[in-house]
Amino acid sequence: RAEEICKKKQIKARNIRRAEKAEKRRVLLEYERRSAVLSVMDRRSEMAQKNVELLLKDRQIKAREEIEHAQLVSRRVKAAKVLQRTVRSILGVRDAAREGAAAIQIQCWAPWRIHVACRRLMSSEVGNHSLSPLACLKSTLCAMGYSSPSLSCVNPPPSFETLTMEMNRDETLASVKRFLLIFDPIMGSRTCVSARTLLTAFLVTQQPNEVIGPKRGKDHCSRLLEKTSHRVVKSLVQLAKGVHGNANSSSQWTALVTRAASCILSYCTVFEIWKNADIEDLVAQMSESATQSWMAYTIATEALSYIEDKENNILVGINGDPFFQHKIRYKSSKKGAYSHIRRVRISLDKLLGAEKGYSVMKDARKNAVERIKQNNLIQKSKKEIDHACCESLQDESSSSDVNNPDFDTQDTAALGDINEQLVHEILLADDEDIEKQLFREPELSIVDCVDTFMDKFKNGCVDSSTTSDVGAFAFTMEKAFFDQISDEWVLNDNMRGVKEVLVEILSKMRKLVPSRKDLHVHLSSIHADNCARAVDVLSLLLRLAKVMGDLLESPFRAQSTLKWYQISTLFHEGRISEVPFGFTTSKSYIVASLAFIVKKLDLCHADVINFRLGKLTPIIKTNG
Repeated sequence: RAEEICKKKQIKARNIRRAEKAEKRRVLLEYERRSAVLSVMDRRSEMAQKNVELLLKDRQIKAREEIEHAQLVSRRVKAAKVLQRTVRSILGVRDAAREGAAAIQIQCWAPWRIHVACRRLMSSEVGNHSLSPLACLKSTLCAMGYSSPSLSCVNPPPSFETLTMEMNRDETLASVKRFLLIFDPIMGSRTCVSARTLLTAFLVTQQPNEVIGPKRGKDHCSRLLEKTSHRVVKSLVQLAKGVHGNANSSSQWTALVTRAASCILSYCTVFEIWKNADIEDLVAQMSESATQSWMAYTIATEALSYIEDKENNILVGINGDPFFQHKIRYKSSKKGAYSHIRRVRISLDKLLGAEKGYSVMKDARKNAVERIKQNNLIQKSKKEIDHACCESLQDESSSSDVNNPDFDTQDTAALGDINEQLVHEILLADDEDIEKQLFREPELSIVDCVDTFMDKFKNGCVDSSTTSDVGAFAFTMEKAFFDQISDEWVLNDNMRGVKEVLVEILSKMRKLVPSRKDLHVHLSSIHADNCARAVDVLSLLLRLAKVMGDLLESPFRAQSTLKWYQISTLFHEGRISEVPFGFTTSKSYIVASLAFIVKKLDLCHADVINFRLGKLTPIIKTNG
């Protein structure tokens, strides 16, 4: 009985300990649940606080703008009242109904507006700035290559790159904007008159060949642009020399200001027309290119559909697929045309906007269909396919490729992502030229020298002697795209474009190693989303460049990548204080580095595809 009583006590003690453990577990789970709820509430409160701060900041900005607008309106009302009293006293107007008309008449009077512009020229109260507009004009002339004492152009004139750099400086733009404020009473809010447009006059005057190009002296608009640029620069120099020439009378200042306003308005108007003319020529070229691509795409689509119907009606003989050569040609033509159409569409959207770009592409497709119908191109391609089928059936008995175990018609599927231009070169080349096509040296690219790429990207110019027109156009459009990303990041602190490019870079690197799923975790797009600062973006680019140079690229291509990696590492670790390659800000350098890495990855993809094509060359030559 004592043993039973002891066992019962032991069982009861174990049950009590088990119950205590269960109770502690329930308490811990309850604490975890409460902590999770509290963390969610904290995150929501933080988000709400951030939203409130943003809302308050927007309200502060709007309130500041409303206060500035109210001050401006108040000054104008006071000026209008002064004008009304002056007109009433001079003209003896006593009728209250005519007071408003008298004020409007004096405000619209041209001599009065010119007089206001002359007073603003010497005043330092315009635009809440310590310098007068005349001093801003002199500083701008000195910055754009005119010596300070005599305001004469230096010999030789500054280079195109130097002038472009000065134009993009914030101090120069602020000075020109302040100077242009004096002409508001004369010109009003003209959309064509801006600080950048006025600064281009110095570019046209001192470097006309770089700006106008081969059209200089041949096009009427280009000649007019160069003539008006000389006039506006001369008028600005004369206006800046007014004080030195003791032109203190009101009539002399009136003549100088009037001439300067007339020349500025004429030049800005001509520049707008000249710029739009270039855009129209560019759009016409792109439209013609899109029309040709639509023709190739439509013909290739119809031909492949016709080949598929023919294959369903005939059996593949012992001589192989009679449509093998046509499949290669039309597949490559279709893919190349589709890719080119997409590039043209993206360029048009950036240049004209989505709606106008769609309209241009729609017209190009209509023109392509009309040309195909006029020249009967689809029927010609079908006749060519029928002729090839008949020849294959006639030569089937005498074919020398019977029971060829090395050939498989399913190899055509491997040609889906091959360089189409190289396919045509192999089909059309002689046997002795095949070795040159397969084992030639890799072609040099602009990204094979990081110094050259960064210099051209920074200055925005491409040497026409070393780059084709298509390459120069592509580089210009790419730079415009990355310039927009840089402006959004620098001016608006918007990293959306930067993160999109990072996601594209990571996707391209995953495609280079499609079978290595274990590496895809390290190349995930999450790394791009985690970048919140410029240093995060540069750190991620350094890791990716290290992988590219050591593992993915060939030794020939990896040299420029590793050089960029070494220089950027020194900058990232703070061992050099200046931004590499002469960039003004670190953000602009990082955007240029994004463009560099993207082009390097595209080049790496092209090298891989060309290598795979080399392995299929014997099949193409045997059956082509």
